[in-house]
Amino acid sequence: MTAYFDEKMSKVSAAARLLDDEGEFLMAVEDVEEPMIREVSLLTGDREFPEDLRERMQSAIANRQVKLVPGQPPTRARQEAFVMKESSLVTTLHSLFHELAGRRIRTRHGLLLDSPVAFLRERGDLP
Repeated sequence: MTAYFDEKMSKVSAAARLLDDEGEFLMAVEDVEEPMIREVSLLTGDREFPEDLRERMQSAIANRQVKLVPGQPPTRARQEAFVMKESSLVTTLHSLFHELAGRRIRTRHGLLLDSPVAFLRERGDLP
């Protein structure tokens, strides 16, 4: 397991322990997911990123994030997050990144590992 996804899971678990209010808990999960979505989207947009995993990761983001989309009804993922007290998006992306790391793909910026930020730092997108 990577420290990146462990940290995300820990934050969601802490919110589940501390917040009984559905709205507050879901806002906390959104706060965890939002930077992760941004980082994963930056990474999957790289030309050397495997197409099959790009599609699966972007599909997971579209279907499993808890953020409300204006004008749309609450998603099933949002309802499940509160009931299960977890983020299925974090869990799914964590598994997909293990698959990515297992492929040992070398790019112009180094190996694609099981953390999106390592590659983004190497590419110069993050400090």
